[in-house]
Amino acid sequence: MSDIGRNEDLEIYGKERVWLAGSFKCGIMGDYASHTWNVTGTTDIKVTADSPGTGGNALDFQATADGRSISMATAAADVRFDSVVQFNEDGWKLNLIPGSGAAEGVNVEEDHTNKVLTLMYETAVSTFADFETAIGTTTHCSVLSATSHGTDTLVAATHLVNQYSATSATWAIESGSPSKTHLHFTGSVTTVAAAISAINALAGGGTKKMTASATGTGTTNLIATGDAEAKQDLAGATASGTVPATIRGWGISSVTMTAVGTYKVVLKDTPKTLIHVNASLALNAADDKKCIAGPYNSATNCFYLYMWDRSGAGLADLSTINAHDRINFILSEANSSLG
Repeated sequence: MSDIGRNEDLEIYGKERVWLAGSFKCGIMGDYASHTWNVTGTTDIKVTADSPGTGGNALDFQATADGRSISMATAAADVRFDSVVQFNEDGWKLNLIPGSGAAEGVNVEEDHTNKVLTLMYETAVSTFADFETAIGTTTHCSVLSATSHGTDTLVAATHLVNQYSATSATWAIESGSPSKTHLHFTGSVTTVAAAISAINALAGGGTKKMTASATGTGTTNLIATGDAEAKQDLAGATASGTVPATIRGWGISSVTMTAVGTYKVVLKDTPKTLIHVNASLALNAADDKKCIAGPYNSATNCFYLYMWDRSGAGLADLSTINAHDRINFILSEANSSLG
């Protein structure tokens, strides 16, 4: 190939390239609030806020031993009917229906094959206390907590429950204001691993506010009923972090910190192809850190930069920020899919 041919080839590719340079002042992530739930055995569970600077009354944690249960107040839409029924196996359902018997209290049918418990009562005669007594005669369920309105009667207009399912052995919910992550577990059934999984699975519903982790290796340990814990405030957080500032560079939409030592840079325009990113760290005083480029996400039009601690072999922030501490970067884009 002649020299002219090679120059023409370079020109075709070169004129499609876009070089983008930028820089920003470094940041420091704020502290994360946390709480350690002490459970029986050697492994505790630590819950940590997903956002820095969130603590105290802003986030709460609670653990209740009521897995595999049915709240009759919820099932019957009657706050007075506050019995909670707990089953000793997964998959059970409950029917509560009025009958035409004469002073026979509550009749019980326990279908072990299909896992259905049916209770038939005499309307306006059978009471909440009769209901609890009947539960006590079964082999698969018990009254976890009793009602304080035992003499109130069951009536057909209100207390009609069809195929109401018990909860799973281990589950979690996020609700309330202040926000509360509530773990529901089954004593001597739920493992530490299952509890952690239930809390962290809240991310799928978009309601997750904290992340659970084990403080030891015994994640197969069973959590005892007595390990139930009343509502606890997460503590220890401060909003003392600093955010990236004085962002410079054409084509940069925003720069945020998403975790310790992790910066997310959002571009204004979506390149056809991102060729490469180079990053460097400019510091006012010497430090054992460097900045490295992370992945590019075309769906969100952003790329990541990481501050790496050489001696610590992990991501880390600077201990303090000076006005001259900056991250500089340059990236090459191709407006053509040819690259």
